[in-house]
Amino acid sequence: MIVSSSNVRITITGHFSKKNTLMLDTFVKDKWNRRIVDVSVMPGSCQFEAIGDQLGISGVAVRNSAVTYIKNNKDRYDGLLLPTPDAYLFKMSQNTTWGDHITLDAIANAHETNIFVAAAFQVETIIEVKPVSETVNTIYVGAYPENHYVSTAPIN
Repeated sequence: MIVSSSNVRITITGHFSKKNTLMLDTFVKDKWNRRIVDVSVMPGSCQFEAIGDQLGISGVAVRNSAVTYIKNNKDRYDGLLLPTPDAYLFKMSQNTTWGDHITLDAIANAHETNIFVAAAFQVETIIEVKPVSETVNTIYVGAYPENHYVSTAPIN
């Protein structure tokens, strides 16, 4: 499935699990030979902190880069910044505001990074967020059904 609006394109691939209850840690291990690492410190910042862990920078720096990218590329997100672009940017700049699909796209573009998100809901899902430019990095994070992001690390 491709989720697309305006210029934002996020590809989601998945299949139904046999048990419909596959735990995220098993899914991440099976798909990427990685383990879950929960690095979240501040409520509402788990997406930014998980991605920051992968990039080797702070979650605050990731949030700031997302907000700056969105602010400088409002046309890319035309019709998605609700209720208004300024209100969205103000809210997203707050440290306790949850990240969303728009921030994932902005982070991928700001850091020229391919972001893979593993989610094990009732359907095992890999979400791939690609920047418009050539990628420099590829990172792997996980998302729990209650909308909590976690980092991952290679299994040694």
